[in-house]
Amino acid sequence: MAEFAQHHMETEQQHLDVMLQLVPPSDRTRLLPLWRGMALALGFFPSLLGPRQLYWTIAAVETFVEQHYLEQIEKLQRDHILPELCALLVKLKEDEVEHRDEAVIALFGHKDAHEARHPSGTARAWMRIVEAGSVAAVEASKIV
Repeated sequence: MAEFAQHHMETEQQHLDVMLQLVPPSDRTRLLPLWRGMALALGFFPSLLGPRQLYWTIAAVETFVEQHYLEQIEKLQRDHILPELCALLVKLKEDEVEHRDEAVIALFGHKDAHEARHPSGTARAWMRIVEAGSVAAVEASKIV
């Protein structure tokens, strides 16, 4: 679990570094320090309950992030603008999908597990909570 988390954190730091290069300081959310702390908490507290809770959390977050990237990619493609940015976002999205798949493999032994697409009641409820928090974070970041 520690190796999984370390690899995941390294990739996420690389993604953050890319975004910090792309987005001028004046256009960044002022909530970034809060989001860093929340991300650590979102990984730390489920891990206290065990690896399965951590992997479900990662699967939930990465599913949300994949969809968020996809929305941005589709808009760029639809408007036929910024093809280099679009390609970069596709690469970052692929990293997130890989993280989700790694979490699902850790849970079920393979990435196409039926249980991952149809989680149990407790896992489904937790994933909805994580998704709602992620949606709220994105919306708050647009304002602050």
